[in-house]
Amino acid sequence: MEVAQQAQEYWNNFKSSEGIDHDNYNISMFGGPDIADQLCELIVSGEKTAGSSLVKDFEMAGDPLPKAGDFHVVINSEKEPVCIIKITDTEKHMFYDVPESVAAAEGEGDKSLAHWQNVHEDFFSFFLEELEIDSLENAEVITEHFEVVFK
Repeated sequence: MEVAQQAQEYWNNFKSSEGIDHDNYNISMFGGPDIADQLCELIVSGEKTAGSSLVKDFEMAGDPLPKAGDFHVVINSEKEPVCIIKITDTEKHMFYDVPESVAAAEGEGDKSLAHWQNVHEDFFSFFLEELEIDSLENAEVITEHFEVVFK
C-alpha cells in the first residue's frame, strides 16, 4: 500500500473518532530515514514536542508556513503512520538565535542548545545550496510546537 493511502486510512480513523470533517493534513517524516524511527519514539513518548525547519524550504516549495491547528500524520522510516500531531504554536528565529526552550522541546540528545545546533547544523547544511542560503547565519528557522492527538 502506498504512503498516501496508508496515511489517508490512518487519518480517516482519527477523523471518525474525533468527529473531524476535513482532510487538511500533511504527511511528515521527522529527520531522515536514518533517524525517523528514533524521533517517532520520542514524539510518541512525549519527549519530543517540537520540530524545526528552514523557512526558505517552505518558500522555495511554494508551501504555506505551518500554523497552529495544522495536523500531520507522522510516518516512520518504513513510511508507515505512527501518530497524528496537531500544531499548537509556531515561532521563528534566525538559526543562531534559537532559544534553549526550543532545544529542550525538541527532546533530542541532552536537550541542550549546543546539541540542537550541532545536529541541525549537520542536517540543514545539506540543503543550504539548494535553498540558496549562503550560511546558517542567514537562515531563518520555524519551530512547530505540537501535541500527539492520535496514536
